[in-house]
Amino acid sequence: MTTPFLGTGGARRNRMATAVPSGCTVEIAAECATHGRYTFTAIALKGEAIYPPGKDRCPKCAQEERDRYYEEHREEIEARQARLEAEERAREERVAAERRQAMLDKALHDAAIPLEYQGKGFDDFEVTTARNGDNVRQALLYVRNFAKLRETGNGLFLYGPSGTGKSHIACAILQALMPEVDCAYALLWQVIAAVKAAPFGEEPLRPFMEASLLVLDEVGVQTGSKYEESILYPLIDTRITNHLPTIFITNVQPDVRGGSDEPTVRQMLGERLWDRVQHRSIFLRFDGQSHRKRFASVDALLEEVQ
Repeated sequence: MTTPFLGTGGARRNRMATAVPSGCTVEIAAECATHGRYTFTAIALKGEAIYPPGKDRCPKCAQEERDRYYEEHREEIEARQARLEAEERAREERVAAERRQAMLDKALHDAAIPLEYQGKGFDDFEVTTARNGDNVRQALLYVRNFAKLRETGNGLFLYGPSGTGKSHIACAILQALMPEVDCAYALLWQVIAAVKAAPFGEEPLRPFMEASLLVLDEVGVQTGSKYEESILYPLIDTRITNHLPTIFITNVQPDVRGGSDEPTVRQMLGERLWDRVQHRSIFLRFDGQSHRKRFASVDALLEEVQ
């Protein structure tokens, strides 16, 4: 127990022998019957030391009382603490998930991923051939090692018949890497149209040049004119020079195989541009039947959407 001090209700008061300016802190000496002398801090006010009730208590006595209370209620206290910590973790996880979803929604908007593929991942891809199954494995391997592979500037070149899932896989790669990686998606004709429509002085290619990972879809449908080459060469050359990987998608054969006279991406891009593309691309061929269904009736469509 401590030696009592004078005071009435509310704050405790102790008249000081030495005048101290009001508002200053003072150290008050006190005596505990168990632990001996100790001091506590008070505020000087009109010649008195003012302190709240309990402030003058022996700190060792107070600590011993807290220790006894804890031992008597240990199970209850620890259970309450565990519950509070679990609630806080859940709140932090919920806030983090909401923040990540907001960032992902913004990234999806900024990346211009087609609505058809938004929210579609690798698990949503229907594997119908062994080759396409291995392509999914390659795409996952690319995502898991992107931090290392991006330094090389190597991207992917996805080619094969229409409807075999090339765009799906490319967009799944983007969404697996977002929002941590700045990604963009564009049809090649959209890039060319953006340049044609841009007012003088603007740089419409800049967003495509600077994206950390760019998907260029529908490669090979352009005419192969010098004007188109003048647009595509600085875009692709800048990305390759800066080690920024690009995923190319096309339904056209990359280059001539077995004496075929079918048009190729190589012919449409020209030798100079093609050499840059093939040097920094991993070629994955898709095969099989088109995943896109043809409906013979409204009934069949309603059955599908339901």
